[in-house]
Amino acid sequence: MAKDLRVLSAADVDRISSSFLPEDLQCLMAEVFVSISRSRLAATSDSSRARTRTRPGTQTPHRLNIAMENHTALFMPARFCPPSSLGDQKDKLQSAGSDETTKSSITTSMKIVSVPGSQAPREVAGAGLPATTVILDERTGSVRAIVNARKLTALRNAAGSLLSSTLLLSQNRGRLPKHIVAFGAGNQIEAHLELYLRFFNPPNTPECDGQKGDDESVPEGKGGVVEKCTIVNRSGNDRAKGLIGRLSSQFEKVVFELVCSAGDSEEGVGGNAEGATATASKESSSERVERALRTADLVICATSARQPLFRSEWVRDGTHIVLVGSYTPEMKEVEGRMVERALQRKSWTDHEAGKEKSYEGSHSPASLLVDSSESCLVEAGELIEMRVKPEEMVEIGEVVPRLQDGRGVDMDALRDWIRKSIHRAARTHDQGAPSEGWDGPITVFKSVGVGLQDVVVARAVVDQAERLGMGTVVRDYDAA
Repeated sequence: MAKDLRVLSAADVDRISSSFLPEDLQCLMAEVFVSISRSRLAATSDSSRARTRTRPGTQTPHRLNIAMENHTALFMPARFCPPSSLGDQKDKLQSAGSDETTKSSITTSMKIVSVPGSQAPREVAGAGLPATTVILDERTGSVRAIVNARKLTALRNAAGSLLSSTLLLSQNRGRLPKHIVAFGAGNQIEAHLELYLRFFNPPNTPECDGQKGDDESVPEGKGGVVEKCTIVNRSGNDRAKGLIGRLSSQFEKVVFELVCSAGDSEEGVGGNAEGATATASKESSSERVERALRTADLVICATSARQPLFRSEWVRDGTHIVLVGSYTPEMKEVEGRMVERALQRKSWTDHEAGKEKSYEGSHSPASLLVDSSESCLVEAGELIEMRVKPEEMVEIGEVVPRLQDGRGVDMDALRDWIRKSIHRAARTHDQGAPSEGWDGPITVFKSVGVGLQDVVVARAVVDQAERLGMGTVVRDYDAA
């Protein structure tokens, strides 16, 4: 019986998580999202509830918030019982350079995050979000591992966001993210941009020679898909400039720009293979943000904003919006009109213009994707404000390809979708110029974060650490 405790530091976690491939991380999140959707549907069945009493399944209680002197502590318990644990299918997570696979297993954990409040001293607020995940041993009930989760939170969010993009692209919806605009400059944005660029602009991308074959997993063009990344931050502080520098050194063929949304002292920093440069501008802060958004294909928001970060009419039709920052009813990163455009309701009132506008076509069932409809109904400020109904949301787990019995993820089909999504979108994109409409349909992925994501990512890291003998092991920690 296991009595030891494994402790993984931030450095340990960095070394392990950097070896996971973007495709594998998406597959991990897919199984989580399918489990969420399956559990929600099963909860309506009396027979399912009876089975749950005899064999506890997936559980995602609402998080508990506790006010501290300088922080709000968030406690997020969860138990993951993947669909594959009920049958013969095994989930495979293959790290780069390794042939080993991890069998999907039932896992219980508690994640604790401390979010600095507005009253926190500058040195406290600037230290980021302390986060830890505790993994329990399912058989003994004792603590199996303690994992530093500062960056795992961002990694699992980024993996879910990337999955939303590739699923939409696989359905020939949306545009290739040639220009990404990201709001924020913290760990969330760094993880998102790094993972998106690793997927869409992989190292050693071969040049296309015009020959067609069966392999559609190679991005078009010499330098990959993404050409430009614009990071919008309140100021050009050291954190934002450091992020530009790190990304520029990793992805030399991508142009990086930093746009300051407050103040007029510095317009931005462009980073590419030749280095970073600063330029002055006479534009107002709102004009700088608008200019960046006008050509965006993908917008990622990861802030704690309580007011919209930009105006809806600055975003052209067909743009994919990723919202991962807000997690309370009072927080919102976009205007209500952005939600309306995603829902494609037949009409809505533009109160500022004093007139009603209409959209052609009917509601598209996969335009407003969410991680968990149950959680978003009580935590997603943007959706609560617009009184979005449960039936207007589509959980991302409902879009993931499933096995014929509907119980688990069809991993072969999903990997095929992921690998071919770039080329499918490229062919559609090449058929005509991008839409220049500014008040029509868009797609949105809203994620408030669910504990199951933390369970799965942390478990994968712990499994890998045990195989590699990494971390600090406390012997006989739980000896009787």
